[in-house]
Amino acid sequence: MSYTIERLEQPPVYLVTLASDFSLGTEMKQYFIEMNGRLDKETKPIDIILNLLEYKVSFDGLASTTRDIMRLEANPYQNENSNKLIIVTQNKMVKLSIDGFIKFGIAKKVDVVTSIEEALRRVHLF
Repeated sequence: MSYTIERLEQPPVYLVTLASDFSLGTEMKQYFIEMNGRLDKETKPIDIILNLLEYKVSFDGLASTTRDIMRLEANPYQNENSNKLIIVTQNKMVKLSIDGFIKFGIAKKVDVVTSIEEALRRVHLF
């Protein structure tokens, strides 16, 4: 697999990293199933940090990913135990797409930051 999912305790958050060779076509569905399984075991909503620093997103890739996420039945970013999606990327195009992510129902709340450290500072603590 070219992604990892880690459950951090301090702060309580999921840290998901997509490697440069992550395949939307072959791995997205499995990632969603695994992430939903983990979220379903949580007792309260938790933030998800999505590290895209290694994964390069093109405009076409962003558009097709948005379309593919909308088609998948089990979007973890809409799971009742998913609080906020914090995307870590240097890609300005992703930042400009945030309103669309919310409008199209991909995520409820989204932040975009440029480092893991900044993402950890934005984690919502209950």
